[in-house]
Amino acid sequence: VTCGTWRDIMMNEGVASYVTYLYYDHFYSSPASALSYISYFQSNVKTYDTGSVYVDDTTSELRILDGRLTYGKGACVLHTLRSVVNNDSDYFHIFRNYQLAHSGGNGTIEDFKNSAETLLGTVVNGINLDTFFNQWFYLQGFPIYTLHWNQVGSDVYIHLIQATSDPASVPLFKVPLDIRLHSLSGDTIIRVLDDQSIQDFHFTWSNTVASTFLDPNYWLIYKLFSNVHDHTLGVQEETTEAVTLIPNPTNAGWRLTHVPAKSDLKVSDMTGRVLWQGNSGSEQSIAIPGGAMSAGVYMLSINAPGDATITYKLVKK
Repeated sequence: VTCGTWRDIMMNEGVASYVTYLYYDHFYSSPASALSYISYFQSNVKTYDTGSVYVDDTTSELRILDGRLTYGKGACVLHTLRSVVNNDSDYFHIFRNYQLAHSGGNGTIEDFKNSAETLLGTVVNGINLDTFFNQWFYLQGFPIYTLHWNQVGSDVYIHLIQATSDPASVPLFKVPLDIRLHSLSGDTIIRVLDDQSIQDFHFTWSNTVASTFLDPNYWLIYKLFSNVHDHTLGVQEETTEAVTLIPNPTNAGWRLTHVPAKSDLKVSDMTGRVLWQGNSGSEQSIAIPGGAMSAGVYMLSINAPGDATITYKLVKK
């Protein structure tokens, strides 16, 4: 099966690149070889914040044969789809159906999506396949995560924030996300459905968590903004009023209320570049200027004396 149009060339080259990963995974004795292969592609994709698998300019040979997008990202999104399906028998059946339907002819990304939906339906493990293909094959960017975690007794709390590298294209990716809990007596992996910009998860685990890792098996293209052991998660303080942030999104700036005294405040962009910082002193209401900032997503960190840093997502229209 060859591609139906130059726009769909990843159905040649992205698939071929992923088959190379499958060869490493199946025939090499060390799984690390396969993980190294796919993680290299993921790292290369992330050298720029934008770019789609679907070719947007067929007048340029360099764009058609772009190693980062057509080959690398093409392989990566097929790998992410494997995680979504979460059943190798069904996953490889999609390819067999696609090959049988188009053998000796042409096929497109849309034909491949139709093969998946014909076999598995339109929603797989909570993920709408039309949304998945639209976000990962046709649109641009990838998630950027901030993770806070804490353990109180056997209760494990996860606070997850998702921004994206190109919010104008995809403001929120909807994907399964694995989180590995590491302890001195062993690890466990929990899978969550990441389908909101801010989410809280609660699990029970008898082991003492020493650290957490996002996506330990390299299913996903993403960047990690920060991974923080936040000792305030799961700890109820009825006398403390929650920090409020308005308006958000904003056209100009934000106002914080109920800010703890003498808190250090910092606003950063998605690369970690600090754009504004200050200290609340004795004031509980703080204005954060945003008029000079470009439209996009920013991160606000609040560090009160003796407390863990709390991070909020700021959206500038």
